[in-house]
Amino acid sequence: MRTQANSPEAALVEPLLEDARELAALCRPFLLWSPALDMAGRLAAAEEFARRDDVAAVPVAVLFGPTGAGKSTLFNALIRREGASPTSPSVRCFTDRPYVAAAPDLKPLIPFSEEWNPRFVEADLGGTVLCDLPDIDGALREHWDVARRFIDQSDLVIYVTSPEKRADFRVHEEVRRWAARKRWLFVLNRADQVPEEERQAVVADWDRRLAEAGFRPDAACRFFVSAVQPHRFEFADLRRTLLERDDRRDRRCRRADGVCGHLQHAAAEELLEPLRAKAAALVGAEERLREKVQAAYRKAWDRPRVEIAFRQAVAQQVWRWTAERTSAFAALTAWLRTRWYHLTATFRLFRLGFYRFSLWGAAAASLDALRAILTGVLPLKRILEAMGPAIEADLAQIANDVRRTLEDHGLPTPPARTEEKAPPPTNDPSAEGAADRWLHWLMRRLGAELGDSQLLEELRAAVDETAEEIVSRVARRWVNFAANLLPFVILADASVRIGRAWVASAWYVGGAADYPPLGFYGLAAGLLAVSLLPGYWLIASRIAGQLRRLQPAQTFRVTSPAVLEPLVARRRELNELIHKAEQLRRKAVQARRMISAGLPGAVAEPPDDAPGTFSDGTANASADGAFSASPDAEPPIAESR
Repeated sequence: MRTQANSPEAALVEPLLEDARELAALCRPFLLWSPALDMAGRLAAAEEFARRDDVAAVPVAVLFGPTGAGKSTLFNALIRREGASPTSPSVRCFTDRPYVAAAPDLKPLIPFSEEWNPRFVEADLGGTVLCDLPDIDGALREHWDVARRFIDQSDLVIYVTSPEKRADFRVHEEVRRWAARKRWLFVLNRADQVPEEERQAVVADWDRRLAEAGFRPDAACRFFVSAVQPHRFEFADLRRTLLERDDRRDRRCRRADGVCGHLQHAAAEELLEPLRAKAAALVGAEERLREKVQAAYRKAWDRPRVEIAFRQAVAQQVWRWTAERTSAFAALTAWLRTRWYHLTATFRLFRLGFYRFSLWGAAAASLDALRAILTGVLPLKRILEAMGPAIEADLAQIANDVRRTLEDHGLPTPPARTEEKAPPPTNDPSAEGAADRWLHWLMRRLGAELGDSQLLEELRAAVDETAEEIVSRVARRWVNFAANLLPFVILADASVRIGRAWVASAWYVGGAADYPPLGFYGLAAGLLAVSLLPGYWLIASRIAGQLRRLQPAQTFRVTSPAVLEPLVARRRELNELIHKAEQLRRKAVQARRMISAGLPGAVAEPPDDAPGTFSDGTANASADGAFSASPDAEPPIAESR
């Protein structure tokens, strides 16, 4: 923003512009949708407004309203020059060009092109430029274009209407078009033609219509005047609010207020509501495709090989967690079962280190170490292998459905994730021997992912969840007690006998040394080992019983199937777009309140649930025809009245 870098206004606006750039980047995948395209265009307009140098150095106010509301008469009264803007009581759309009133020394600062055919009127208005525009609801479209160009360059829009035209449909449409981007004064002209007993009701009805557009009308922004009788009603208040100000203090605030208004307009509700409907449609499509994925996996899980592989994977995890949930000898047996390959690999490596080295011993140790490393992975691979090519064909069909769904919604497919490539093999035959090639092939075969990594994570989660449920039913207190009872009895008996023999043979007793023979220790160790078997059998039988009751086809659910990732990614991006836009709008409204508290005019702050708005973003026509239809729709050509 081209204000002083350390000014409070720049400190508030620059973060908003950064958020706007992020929001514009989020709009790129959705540019085939008109709401996202409009949002991107409005964000670009906000950025251009903040950066351009041709913004008026003086405040520009424009008179805007329906045909026959008395804008030209009010213009002449405000600048106190009779006939400065010609009027006609009988000819409609009489103002065919813009009239611009300003002090002579301000003319070089006025940002209006000569192509717009403005007529300059010298008037002592202090530092303000006042413009009388052609009618926005007339029969000539070129009048609309000129009026909109002037409104775009203005800082303050004065909406002038009359009591009988306060519900004009086409003009209210134009108010909605510019509501968020500009500051507003509202003038209800021809107060002298309203009977005194009806004036309060007319003003109340006018306030209600302004509130429907998101404004908060009060005496500071809404005026009930008569242009032909400027000494009556609220004309003096209007002129004082409009012309009697120190513009040097307001200059930076006006620019910052305009930036916030453009950002508020870019995140308007009429754009967000269709995007929310699109997000809901994507969620519905995602749920339908997710059901197809679940059906494909249910069909695959019905195969006996898949159930057997799943039970094996669950059994391995159950034994691992049983060792953690039990204690003493029961935990020891479960731990030995799950760590068998670790123990054998450690034993073989110990022998290689302290005894004679042999190639066979090294190969056996390597194989046991590889088995220990792949414990917990190979069962998952077996499940994927058991599912067979049928599941791959079903998932390929669903992937095509995902791609067609994205195409139907006008969305590009997200780029596929690039996998890290392995380094190319060397061409030197001496660099890789036969053993190295065999080991490389084995590791690639065992470590290759037969399915996508996301599915492996889903399988691992399903195995862990099922194992958790089984362990909670197997590792009960009474099971732990029963599995440890016999080993503890054998250990206690052997310990008592050994202790008594050692005490009787001690020197301080004075008896002859009579220690138990070596065979007694071997017999005690053997009995202790045999006593572990009943506890192990108890735990194993309970685990086997629980595994037989498993029905993986009914319990397995894929929460994040990789085949749906392109659709899920676009849905998340759209949700983030909507969330960021809502945040930007709230921040712009808050910043605008702080920046422009002392500026004249009101600003539109439409709530999210603005009255008269349907869920698809279009507005319904009220009984009196006020504030209906889309704000950016081109109004129909009106007949001259």
